[in-house]
Amino acid sequence: MPQTTKREHWVDTTKVIACFFVVIWHLYQSFVKSNILPWNGVFECFNQSVECFHVHLFFICSGYLYQQYARINTVKEKCSFTLKKFLELGIPFFVFCTALWVLKTIFAGETNNQVGSLFSALFVAPLAPYWYLYCLFIIFLVTPLIKNRGMAIATVITAILLQIIFVFAGDSITIYAINSLMKYELWFVIGMMLSYLKFYKIKGSLPLGIGCGILFVALGILVYIYDISFHGRDLLLGIIACTSVISVTKHFDTGRQSKALAFLSKYTMPIYLMHTIFAATGRSILFKIGIDNTVVHIAAGVLLGFVGPIVAMEIMKLIKLDILVFPTKYIKIKKKVKEKA
Repeated sequence: MPQTTKREHWVDTTKVIACFFVVIWHLYQSFVKSNILPWNGVFECFNQSVECFHVHLFFICSGYLYQQYARINTVKEKCSFTLKKFLELGIPFFVFCTALWVLKTIFAGETNNQVGSLFSALFVAPLAPYWYLYCLFIIFLVTPLIKNRGMAIATVITAILLQIIFVFAGDSITIYAINSLMKYELWFVIGMMLSYLKFYKIKGSLPLGIGCGILFVALGILVYIYDISFHGRDLLLGIIACTSVISVTKHFDTGRQSKALAFLSKYTMPIYLMHTIFAATGRSILFKIGIDNTVVHIAAGVLLGFVGPIVAMEIMKLIKLDILVFPTKYIKIKKKVKEKA
């Protein structure tokens, strides 16, 4: 299957957009749970709508890059790939999930909610947002590359069946690894299929992206106002939202990337990993010193959530601690596969 060697900027842009919504979504939740902002209809509608697509975009991008660039033809190559992903995802997961657990334990009175044991935070119910790394590794572990049409059909059918089981019986499945796999495998496979169907040759559609965006916002508001609930509701909204974002980012992928997006795309991983830690720490300190002004908390939260991880990443680079974010930059694995997933 011929594949492009040119960097696909729409993937980077999609990750930046996903990262933005993840951070804003977590900040908004923390402001409401800390009584900085009121719990009202705007929050409920925003929370319900964004939850349908924000992390899903990351899974689509990961699935696309996996199918597009990975080369796994033997058991040894699979083992090498799995080890690399364990390092890439596992080290940041254990380090930052543990750091957040410690923070929530120390500032139990000021953070959003209480946490149980560290074992539970790591393995039973991974803390947000680090559950994404946990789930993504499981998906990499069990999802084979699509080699031909038969495998493509089988992979899609399997992902759809898992999604159907999740939609109708997800709440009854208490094993987190299985539950999360069923919920997000389909989004990962959507990304894989975009690669298999040579999405890199297709031009994006701005009208489609804008139209789906308007439709998503309208449906999100209607769903909230009229309390519309049916099996597959969130799946439908998520597909519309992701179609909107990807159509727009692909449309503007002309081979060049703005300096701002190029800069931000380098920090999506650090921002994802550290925004909660920085924002929660800042909020706790402000409460400790008696500052409860809404404007101050919002400004500090946004600044710390986005800028804090970028500054921290630059400092970590100087002292080689960026190994905690990008382990395989320093830990080299014998090349069994060439991939950028």
